[in-house]
Amino acid sequence: MDTTTGILVFTEHPQSGSILAAVLRKLGFSRIFVSASPTEAVKTLATGGTGLVVVDHAPGSSQSVWLIKALRDAERFRALPLLILAEPGEKGLTAFAAKDPHCVFVAKPLAAKAFAAGVVELLSGRPGEQRTAAPRQAAAAPAGMPGSAKGGPAGSPTGSIDGLDPAHAGVADIARLIQEERPADAAALAEAMLEKDGPRPEICLGLALARQILGDAAAAMAAVHMVTPADADAPAPAAEKPESDRKLHGVWSTLPPAERRQKAFEHFTPTHDKRSAFRLFVPDWGLGIAGQAARLQVVDLSFGGICFEAPRPPLERGATLTADVYQGQEKVLGGVSLTVLRVESEVVGCKFGELDRRQETLLNQKLREEQTKGAPATSDTDRTGKGEKKVIKLSF
Repeated sequence: MDTTTGILVFTEHPQSGSILAAVLRKLGFSRIFVSASPTEAVKTLATGGTGLVVVDHAPGSSQSVWLIKALRDAERFRALPLLILAEPGEKGLTAFAAKDPHCVFVAKPLAAKAFAAGVVELLSGRPGEQRTAAPRQAAAAPAGMPGSAKGGPAGSPTGSIDGLDPAHAGVADIARLIQEERPADAAALAEAMLEKDGPRPEICLGLALARQILGDAAAAMAAVHMVTPADADAPAPAAEKPESDRKLHGVWSTLPPAERRQKAFEHFTPTHDKRSAFRLFVPDWGLGIAGQAARLQVVDLSFGGICFEAPRPPLERGATLTADVYQGQEKVLGGVSLTVLRVESEVVGCKFGELDRRQETLLNQKLREEQTKGAPATSDTDRTGKGEKKVIKLSF
């Protein structure tokens, strides 16, 4: 077993990451990377030199599932050794590990001996030699970069990438530009190649890495999703419309905002079952298109998240929204102001504006009820000079 192999640990709990890293160090490994974000994990893997991925799955989490799918859908990472840590009841992950020859499932509660055995099994080539050569080759770095098994010197435009089609020299150029700290040029080259060759996994991942370096997380995730099939019930991204089509038309333009929200409530028909504590209506997102019937864009909220009806609207940090909150058929909060704090691949963090005492009491009561049921906490605090404000995670 080669203890110089790089190991990526993905976990949503920092304490778990520290513990797993400590166990790996005791086994002799020194190149250990811990990530709490699937996008950061993909970015780390794209730089090369990683020979094993450890995924600590949290019950009910979609982040680890997304990462596993992304790795197996991308040709470059399809044979990368994968160690999944999850509860025995996770039948989907158990079945996946049983079918994947490069994957080992270790049930929780985790024992250090079982974890170490899984690492050794994957890196030592047991129970099949296919667990060594192919995975290690797929995980090699681009030519000329640290961890590369072969390739020309840095700056060479004719280098190659292990595990990829050597004839596709443009991929090596993307890696070279990223290495030379020219992510904008790398992104432009990747986009040109996508137009010519289509969504090849290695090109998409190169574009995702370049966009991530440039600080455009949304564009990076969009590039990754080109090679990652979306879930059947996941909403599609909202299409960009001309400015003239982003205005309200017909009856919506004749109603004031409060009445538009009421009309949206009257026309709302849920498309799937929810554990609903609240329903939130923001009809301004469903802008009518000239010459067509107005489309409602309504949301269904439970404390656990807000689920958007597809296509979801494009959201940016700092955007302000106005909405009505219903409990059953009763409007409990009207004209509530929301501010978008962060936008991620599956979560949008929003902060309620100034709330009166009754509104604060209602929100805190529903949050306590959900936490009593064992639901994950959905409220963080934003400490400012004006005190604490509730931050609600909107999952879609």
